[in-house]
Amino acid sequence: MAVITTMAMPPLLRWGLSPVPMSAGERERLEREEIEARGFVPNLERLLLAVDDSPNGRLASRLAGLLAAALISDDLARWSVHVAAAAGIKRQ
Repeated sequence: MAVITTMAMPPLLRWGLSPVPMSAGERERLEREEIEARGFVPNLERLLLAVDDSPNGRLASRLAGLLAAALISDDLARWSVHVAAAAGIKRQ
């Protein structure tokens, strides 16, 4: 019985709820999910970047931050590790 109910409910819910108008927030959410599904990194859950204090490290950190902010969903865990500080290296 549970299998029949599980198989029957999605089409019945679509049919039963089709006359209910979609809210603007729901429409935006569905559009955002569609864009994220086709996005640059759709399955990315974490972004870990190891950088140093060099100009290249700063550039990489900046680019990764822009990428994470623009292309990745809000629930992504974003971390940046400063390599020299993490390794205990002192600059001369």
